[in-house]
This record gives sequence, C-alpha cells and structure tokens, in this order.
Amino acid sequence: MRMLVAAIFAPLALLAPAAWAQQAPTVKFIDAPYVSGSLGLHDPYDETTGGYNAVVSRDIGVTAHGAIGRQYKNYRAEVELGWYHDGAGHNGGGDSDTVSLMANAFYDVPTGTRLRPYVGGGLGMAVVNFSDVTVPTIGTFNDNEVGVSWQGLVGLEYDLADGMTLTGGYRWFDVFNLKMQTGPSRVSLDGFGSHNLELGLRYRF
Repeated sequence: MRMLVAAIFAPLALLAPAAWAQQAPTVKFIDAPYVSGSLGLHDPYDETTGGYNAVVSRDIGVTAHGAIGRQYKNYRAEVELGWYHDGAGHNGGGDSDTVSLMANAFYDVPTGTRLRPYVGGGLGMAVVNFSDVTVPTIGTFNDNEVGVSWQGLVGLEYDLADGMTLTGGYRWFDVFNLKMQTGPSRVSLDGFGSHNLELGLRYRF
C-alpha cells in the first residue's frame, strides 16, 4: 500500500516546492463548468457474509472515473460515473465489476498557491456484478445487484495552466445492503467497501 501511495502522490510532491514559491494567479471570481477524469488502483475491503461465517476476499484491481460539474469560487458540485474492477483469486476465481453514478460536492482549500488540498463526499447508486466468484462453504456467485453508494474523498490538486488542474487523491467507496444470489439462496454482504488511490486531470472551461 505504501508503494501505491507513493506512485499516486509523487508527481504532486515534486511540484510542491515550486507551488509554494510561486503565487497562484489572482482570481476574483470563478463560476465555470468543468470536466474531469481519473485512473487509479482499487483495494477492496474483505466482506463478511451475514449468517454464513464466510469472507469474500477480492484482489487489488483498477478504477476509472469521469465527471462533469461546475465550480463556484472554492466549491465544486458534479455528477460522476465510476467503474471498479477486481478479481477474486483469494476465493478461488471470478471477477467483480461495479458501475457507480454519484452526485459529489467538494471544497478546495485556498492556500494562495497553485497547490491546494481538497475534501469531498458523494451519494448515489451502484450496480455490482459478480461473475463466477466462488466462496468456500457457500457456492459460486453469478449475479448483479443495485445498491445505495456513498464515498469520501481527500487529496491534493495543482494548477498546471489556466483551467487545467492535476489531481491526486484517496477515495473510500462503499455500497450498502447487497444481497447476491447463489443457487437457491440470497446471501447478504456486510458492506462492500474499498480503498482507492487515483491520479487525474480536471479542465475548467
């Protein structure tokens, strides 16, 4: 995990000295739309299954996100489409894919430089698909389920040019109350969370 953190934040760390030495351009008022995209690494949390005393253990995977939104001063609001993919090799095989649609809100902390921290959160819906995921003592999952999802985000951003911003951050993502079908039984998962490290770009029009 330490290597993953270093890989995501190394570009921003290299830019930090120059950022603190150089003042950001003076902007009296920002009210503009933007688009953003990011790629990252996805580390799923091991889920327990209600009533079966079994664990669904998934491997590190990949994630991608795209969003459209609007910035108003130091605040941002957006609609975001996300994708998460990982394997379930620890369980004996199979894959897991999740597609999310989220409404997010952010606050960009002003620092007077090109480098700024940000915090944010979101709420939405997600579709989780298990393909041939085998769990000992339970069976094999081939099912998809829709659930309410939420996330918390924190990171750093650096203004590369007017309207173009490099971002690097951490995201906790979770889906509530999933019940997956295996044979005649529906199995509850006690959470469906993941740690995510991401690197992205945002362009403001």
